[in-house]
Amino acid sequence: MRPLPMALRPALPLVMTSALCGCDLALASVLSPGLGRPMTGRVLDARTKLPVGGATVLAGLGSTVTDAAGQFRLFGNFASDEISIARAGYVALTQGGLSLDAASDLQFELEPLFTPSSGLPMRFLQLNGAVRGLSTPATPALVSLGGVSTGVSNGLYALEYKAPAPGRILTAVLAWGSLSAPYAEGVAVPQAFHFLDFAYQVGSWRLGDTIPEAAQEQMLQIAPQVPIQPVRVQFSNLGNFRNVQTEVALDFGALGYVPVARSLASNQTLPVPALSGLKYVVQGEAIDASGKQSSSVSITTNDPGKASLPLLPLPKIEGPANGASGVGQRPTFRWTAIPHEVSYELTLREVGEGKAKWIGRTSYSQITYPGFALNDINGGALRPERKYTWSLRAVELLEETELPDTPSFRLTAAEAKVPMRPFRTRKREVEIREMGFAL
Repeated sequence: MRPLPMALRPALPLVMTSALCGCDLALASVLSPGLGRPMTGRVLDARTKLPVGGATVLAGLGSTVTDAAGQFRLFGNFASDEISIARAGYVALTQGGLSLDAASDLQFELEPLFTPSSGLPMRFLQLNGAVRGLSTPATPALVSLGGVSTGVSNGLYALEYKAPAPGRILTAVLAWGSLSAPYAEGVAVPQAFHFLDFAYQVGSWRLGDTIPEAAQEQMLQIAPQVPIQPVRVQFSNLGNFRNVQTEVALDFGALGYVPVARSLASNQTLPVPALSGLKYVVQGEAIDASGKQSSSVSITTNDPGKASLPLLPLPKIEGPANGASGVGQRPTFRWTAIPHEVSYELTLREVGEGKAKWIGRTSYSQITYPGFALNDINGGALRPERKYTWSLRAVELLEETELPDTPSFRLTAAEAKVPMRPFRTRKREVEIREMGFAL
């Protein structure tokens, strides 16, 4: 049984704890096995779904460490309805709103700090070919494969697709079309653009260090062209953000995605390809003049129509203020709660260090640094001679309807054998970055 969804609660003192080198908290050794209500569960890796051993689990006055199977049995939690779980190499988690009557067989997932694919060898696919059907060979055009794009020069293109893939076969979508903005070979896609015409094909290519020449050559024909439709993208709750960068992409699922329109101004009408059965991802990102405050929102829908995107408001920082001194070696970070079902993530960095010193996640409006004596990604004593920065990020996920029970994509509405049900999900984020403090 999974824990109940997180909900915003009044600010309470909260301490995030981490298991460093698999060490348990000293408090666990003094608690009687029969003290408090028993709580059992399992901790898994959110990416691989494999068990996470050596993670500290804390609830109330009790704590324990997960075994090799990721399982734990905890006493001493008394009437606590929250649990904290941490392990070196993972994002620490604090979960509130637990049901004490069902506090058994709980399951939690920790997000790894480092992606498992980072150590895999990179393989590549080199595609070379020509685009036929453009009005003139000099028409600015773009060829895209799985989010990687290249320009078309004199009707020819060369695209190198890299992926940390262990396999040898890549099935992907190759999209192309002419653009409303100039595009020069070797220059990134302009910040503002949209397609004048659009087409795509799906195929399989071999991934590897050596590609047979026959597998490299791809001839693209823009016929028939996909019709272009206007999509009205409107933002609300802009606050101090006057403009929002907007992007619309076509989502082919596992086959990849293709950006089809981008604007630098808010509340714009964007021309996008009209395809039935495909999902549209509409994203907006607002950044203030300082570059340290941002709010973003995205929806995934199969019926873009009029896309309404409300931004999350910024939480007000209550402490430590930016540039504060004398906060101590175990500072408590506080902010006003956003009136939504959100999860807060705090990242602490030591100035001059590349990686995060500690990452904690909570549904409350404050979180206290653990202050372990060992220096680790999840903790470590703060040093008075060093400077630190912290960033606060709030995330809201909302799934309004289920995925439509249809094939992954269809070209036209006439070809759709199954009626498309409305589908829409939403994700909103707001972030305040790099607030400094000293001990």
